[in-house]
Amino acid sequence: MKTCNVVRVLVSLVLVAGFNSSLAAQDFRGSISGTVKDESGGVLPGASVTVTNTSTNIATALTTNDRGFYQARYLISGTYSVEASLDGFQTVVRSGIEVRVGDSVSLDIVLNLGRKTEVLEITASTPYLDTTSTATGQVIDRQQIAQLPLADGTAYMLTRLAPGILETSDLHFARPMDNANLGGFIANGAKGGNDFTIDGAPNVVSWQQVNYGGERIGFSPPSDAIAEFRVNTLDLDAQQGHTAGANVNLALKSGGNKFHGSGSYFNRSDSRSKNSIFSERSNTALPPRDYDREVVVLSGPIFKDKTFFMVSGEKLYDVTAEPVTYTVPTEKMRHGDFSELLASGIKIYDPLTGTTNRTAFTDNIIPADRLNPIALKLLSYYPLPNQAGKADGSNNYFSNMGRTYDYKAALIRLDHNFTVNQKLAVTGYWNTRQEDRYDWAGEQNGFQVTAGFDNRSNLGGTATYTNMFTSNLIGDLRLSSSKFGEWREPAESFDPVSLGFDAATVALFRGYQYLPRFDIAGGGVTYQTLGSQRSDYSEGRDNPFYNTSFASTLTWALSDHTIRAGYDLRIQKWTLQNYGNMAGRYNFTGAYTRANNSAAIQAGQALAQFLLGIPTSGGNSNIDNNTSGRFQQTYHSLFAHDTWSPISRLTVNFGLRAELDSGLTETHNRNATGFDLTAISPLNAAARAAYAKNPIDEIPADQFQVLGGLVYKGRPIYKSLLSVLPRVGASYQIDRKTVVRGGIGLYSYPYTFDSINQAGYSQQTLLVSTNDSGKTFIADLNDPFPNGLDVPPGSSQGLLTWAGRDLVADAVTMIVNSERKTPVYTRWQLGAQRDLGAGWVVQLDYIGSQGRNLPVRRDLNGLPKEYVSFNAERDTAQETYLTTNVTNPFKGLLPGTTLNGSTIQRQQLLLAYPEFLRVAVMQYNGSDSYNSGQLSLSKRFENGLSVIASYTRSKMTERVSYLNSFDTKLESRTTADDRPNRASVGATVPVPVGKGRKWGDKWGSVMQTIFGDWNVSVSYQYQDGFPLTSFTSGIATGWGHIYFDPTCNAKDLSVGSVGSRNSAGKIIGLDVPAWDTRCFYFHDSKVQTNGVDDPAKQRADTRIAVGTANARYFPTILANMRMPNLHLMDIGISKTFDLPGTVQLLIRLDAINAINYTVYWDPDLNPRSATFGTFRSQRNNPRDIQLGARLTF
Repeated sequence: MKTCNVVRVLVSLVLVAGFNSSLAAQDFRGSISGTVKDESGGVLPGASVTVTNTSTNIATALTTNDRGFYQARYLISGTYSVEASLDGFQTVVRSGIEVRVGDSVSLDIVLNLGRKTEVLEITASTPYLDTTSTATGQVIDRQQIAQLPLADGTAYMLTRLAPGILETSDLHFARPMDNANLGGFIANGAKGGNDFTIDGAPNVVSWQQVNYGGERIGFSPPSDAIAEFRVNTLDLDAQQGHTAGANVNLALKSGGNKFHGSGSYFNRSDSRSKNSIFSERSNTALPPRDYDREVVVLSGPIFKDKTFFMVSGEKLYDVTAEPVTYTVPTEKMRHGDFSELLASGIKIYDPLTGTTNRTAFTDNIIPADRLNPIALKLLSYYPLPNQAGKADGSNNYFSNMGRTYDYKAALIRLDHNFTVNQKLAVTGYWNTRQEDRYDWAGEQNGFQVTAGFDNRSNLGGTATYTNMFTSNLIGDLRLSSSKFGEWREPAESFDPVSLGFDAATVALFRGYQYLPRFDIAGGGVTYQTLGSQRSDYSEGRDNPFYNTSFASTLTWALSDHTIRAGYDLRIQKWTLQNYGNMAGRYNFTGAYTRANNSAAIQAGQALAQFLLGIPTSGGNSNIDNNTSGRFQQTYHSLFAHDTWSPISRLTVNFGLRAELDSGLTETHNRNATGFDLTAISPLNAAARAAYAKNPIDEIPADQFQVLGGLVYKGRPIYKSLLSVLPRVGASYQIDRKTVVRGGIGLYSYPYTFDSINQAGYSQQTLLVSTNDSGKTFIADLNDPFPNGLDVPPGSSQGLLTWAGRDLVADAVTMIVNSERKTPVYTRWQLGAQRDLGAGWVVQLDYIGSQGRNLPVRRDLNGLPKEYVSFNAERDTAQETYLTTNVTNPFKGLLPGTTLNGSTIQRQQLLLAYPEFLRVAVMQYNGSDSYNSGQLSLSKRFENGLSVIASYTRSKMTERVSYLNSFDTKLESRTTADDRPNRASVGATVPVPVGKGRKWGDKWGSVMQTIFGDWNVSVSYQYQDGFPLTSFTSGIATGWGHIYFDPTCNAKDLSVGSVGSRNSAGKIIGLDVPAWDTRCFYFHDSKVQTNGVDDPAKQRADTRIAVGTANARYFPTILANMRMPNLHLMDIGISKTFDLPGTVQLLIRLDAINAINYTVYWDPDLNPRSATFGTFRSQRNNPRDIQLGARLTF
């Protein structure tokens, strides 16, 4: 369907819906509406109503309709007065009406008979019940933002106080440009992330998102510059879209007729910080801690009653430690001596002694003349171990690696009122930061071997124009544009020549001036990679992201309907410039230093293979020749909305939203558009002819075919997607203090740059060290690419593009075809809200959702079911059968790949697409389910007291993955994000001592100054742990393919009290496994010493090293095996001093992570690892005491 035709359809849908459906608006601004009546309850048409912002003196003049109804929309956050008058009646003025972001304040006014000149002034409290909206969520107002402890002044972290929210972020980071972590939460179980706006403009910088990840927040304003924000976890308003999760609408402060300003300073120091448990266990002293944050805000009039401004600036410098435990080569190992491993039964085998029965090196020592000089040189850049490791040599290096963060920001907002009916608001912002992270090795041989920088910046602006054509017709236009920059770079350059590469090899590096990447991992032990992880172990990248949006809304108030319709355009552009591993990536797995090609790889064998200078052939051994890309996503949205009040107590909302994703494009068409499953490959004829000469028993010669390949169809990369999303809701006011509400609607989330695949335009030259699985070697570190570099063919090879290679990089990436389905969520809500009096409001809701059309990874190139063993233990006989070399029909057809030799493993020919390695595509048959009960209790800020409390009980299940590639049904499981119980509290409580309080009201000035008027604020989160999982590329992938005793029941497993001590005094989860590990091993004589289980032998037991020859039966997720529960508490105490004039000084002390709770992270789920069952890192910072001061006027 052409885009223009789709747009016509959308327009038609909106025109129909505009008069037949309705919803309540949830803008970043608020509204006041109500009915003007006489003393007898009769409505008063034609009454004049004036709504005035008491700070700016800007008024909105209205006239009640034939039902006596008035409505003032698009009111910025603040305090208002409402005046109503009519000839023959006294004028009434109600003041002190607070309007918060997204509020729909209902305010009925009664006029008494009398002269119009008689004015009855009423100071009224703001109504606490929202009687018209069906949205659920939480407003965080300016007082709560100012009073609650904020670790880094980022108000977005208070989103966690809303019911239905699950915390998923890395708790180390809550700083202004920790973009992913600020938005790191899940709302009501929905995948695809959340949507964030500032003054109505998009504030997200997301990319490559499917079911997992969340939207990255672009700009985080200083907390002192924020008026308030609303977290709508379920909003049945059709204006809300671009997410199936939460909408977070943040409103900035605006200036008024009086000048106001503030200056704040916050400090932390290692003298007030706690050490981490991992540092203490390593006997490492408290690392340096430096933290300084300054914020200034100034607002006021430019022209009184006309034009106002607000400006703000922020600076943050943060130095802290991030304790980590890694593995580095021991002193002996870096000289080829692996004798330390003999006690664990591990031998190092000579790769030059065949493939079926290799000979072990004498005494596990590699002769000196066999050690590769390039490998030896690289090892000199590793630090030596600094702590005792495990028996296999792992976890022998501890680092309190520093994390330096330098941030600056500026913000301005201007408000201008052309007339009483025409208003313009303009916002501009800028920020920048540089972070030095992952510098775990420090300086080695005069080189900052792991130091590097991640740089980010924002530059953006928004303009919003509002015109009230009549008191019943209002138009609103918004235009915004922003650029998010991210570029990475190592701390200093490095000349690869210094490692010993010869001139011919260095020429292939094309002037690259950084350390090549060497990955050494196998047998459950990973040696930490040298180079700057912060710059992606390369010279870096530069990937700016652009966001442009336009939105228009028209609101028409009729007698008992309020109709809105609008259009929203979002254009996102992302430029990719990533040079990758231009000096090569060299992967060492131990494949050639194990006993034979079917044997399990053991600890140390990967490092030995590195010392011998023989990279593992293909796959992750390669050299990059990358292109650039300029990608664009364009989204069109149309909506119609009607709020209908058939009777005074009932509000019914109907709405329709239509969203069009016009498909991802790349400016130069440098992107694949999918994988053709049935096309006949250009290799088919030649390969079939060769195969017919030497067929294998499993596939008759006439049945052997070569099919499939990448396709390139130009723009767009995938076809346009149209979603039509109806929604309906209702609220009914039972009495003055009780409202019930409910509704149901459809929602979707956009695909965001998830189909980028520049195969052919970016070309890796594979390092093929052997064409016969190690019988002979044709390349090594001394001459890694003897045939030079492959020239990127672009799309010229068609179906042959990347033949002989992996078409997907890992276990989570997928090829996206041009035909897609939009993910759809059906979400519903039923609840009640009750005003308890004195500002207290309680709400109880049942909220649920069902997702469908969710993306699923389908592995197309797995072994067929009939060739897979269903034994619980490793089936070495089947492995030997599958890995046996047979005549290769692709000989000479796939140059530069591991499939080009004279022989090929049998299992490769059994695959659906034997000319490729890994192939996986995206399907759209996934589903999930969420059900919850949510209870919230709140009290608006009054007399120093404010409370937000919530409890959520929920259950999340999903079907979004296959356990085995040959399975026909998706695995049904608890989601990796499931946290059944969650509670949160944010409260500010005045200490009842001081002037006007319970005690000390008549104290003298000295006592009052010292002891009076203190406030205590607390922010607390409790959350059940989520199921244990491992991660691939940041995505939870659950348990790996492991052995588990079939006589055991996995449901009987449980995680102990991590961090506590057992009866032997050992720390559970650190010194000893956190769960019973017995069922993951054998317990016979083969793994025993003197009749007792020997853990080293159990880990090295080849029977538990199940691989692709075995079917997988152990589930990816176990609902009964969970991470430790989360307890996070921040406590603040503060006091305000009145200085001359209107100047006030607030001092405060905040205990961040007050209870010094450790969030244990990174569980080792590999039974072959010496640290299996333990947690290897911490996901939050130890307690920090922060001192702060704020001067205001």
